[in-house]
Amino acid sequence: MNRIEIIESFLQLIVEIIKNEIIVDPNLVYSNLININTKKEDVSHYVKLLQKDFITSPKMDIVQKKSWCYFSSFGKKANYNKIKIYIPLDKAHIYNGVCELLTFLSTNNISHVTKVSNTTRIDDVIVIVDDILSAEKIRKFVEGNNNIKEGLLTTNPFMYTNGNISFICDGYLSYNMVVAEIVSDYINKQYLEKKLEEVSYIGLIRYIDKLYNDVFEKGIGINKFIESRNLSNVFIEMANYKWTVSTLQSILNMKFSLKDFSNQYRLLETEVSKAEIEKIKKMVFNEKIDIKITEEQKEVFDYAYITISKTKSEEYAIRLFKMFSKEGDYRIFPRKNRIRELMINSKITPVIMRKLMYEEMKTALVNASVETIRKYDVVQLCKALSGIKEGDYSSFTNEKNARNNLKLMVKDDEIDSLLEKIVIENECSSNSVDDSFWLFIELVNKNMVC
Repeated sequence: MNRIEIIESFLQLIVEIIKNEIIVDPNLVYSNLININTKKEDVSHYVKLLQKDFITSPKMDIVQKKSWCYFSSFGKKANYNKIKIYIPLDKAHIYNGVCELLTFLSTNNISHVTKVSNTTRIDDVIVIVDDILSAEKIRKFVEGNNNIKEGLLTTNPFMYTNGNISFICDGYLSYNMVVAEIVSDYINKQYLEKKLEEVSYIGLIRYIDKLYNDVFEKGIGINKFIESRNLSNVFIEMANYKWTVSTLQSILNMKFSLKDFSNQYRLLETEVSKAEIEKIKKMVFNEKIDIKITEEQKEVFDYAYITISKTKSEEYAIRLFKMFSKEGDYRIFPRKNRIRELMINSKITPVIMRKLMYEEMKTALVNASVETIRKYDVVQLCKALSGIKEGDYSSFTNEKNARNNLKLMVKDDEIDSLLEKIVIENECSSNSVDDSFWLFIELVNKNMVC
């Protein structure tokens, strides 16, 4: 079968699964993808032999992490933008093939990380290298090695291919998981619309084209898309995701020569750039959506605040929240006490965090303003609000700890934008910073802030 026929057959397999009322999710699609036209066989014995053979090699670290259920690693650590070369080998050839491959890499001083699976699959041998030149050397080596060529399994139809080896660069993401997520979304959409009979190679291309144009070019549905993905560093990985979807588009449109791959690889560093990340941020925060905080999200937010405040400080907790709302990196949250895990699982995205922090900041400002009017008068509140811009909170009363809480939540460079948001939220028209200042005072004095 050719590439299109293999993909058509794969899509129909997933269709048959969902027709049998089995839930189709990315993990199910992924497990079927890595075993396309491949007999799954245990080769863990050969992997152990390889570890023993190369344990003394000075150019290789051998790693088998507990988190890697299926793979062992030979070589040195690679950076995110490395090139992955897939050389899938059957059981009869995997030991000798990998031995010859690792010896070639070592002899030719090619910097690499080579991962070998405990079972045969279409990605059971992956060589990760620094550059196109190294990838080309490996391609030529495989082409000239009859032992490896005899043992090559079916290649991945969703990747750039040359013979029976595949090439891809996926940055911070797993390319195969991105494919699995997109295929899962496509099949489920067709299922819900009762259009499974229309599932096809061309249909998948059209689905991906629309996804790319809507989400990554126009920002339509971008926040919903982020919620549906398990991202640890939202904005960087979304820029990476955009590049990966673009790569998949070029492959499905039959642009899959090694030259095409080289050109796409060179785009990675420019696509996942600061400018592209800022473009993603702008689309995320500018999308017109009705942001609703769930009870679970509020509970997780409160739990994280209390827990981090106890181990560090209240100031540190607020600083983390505000940093996350700007940068979208879940990794800044501690793993201890499951804080990071809960933040991700409850779908507290940067947009949700901004909303949560806005509510906390608004409450702190309104409470401090109300208590100040109650103890003094409106004139005192005017003085107090003016003082914040200079970093002076002393004119607010500290009744009910109002001043301390305000100082914790709202910094001097945040007061103008906060006043404006509160005024707009209360359906008041504001044309300037001064307008927001006086309209807010009027709202608080009349006890009209919602």
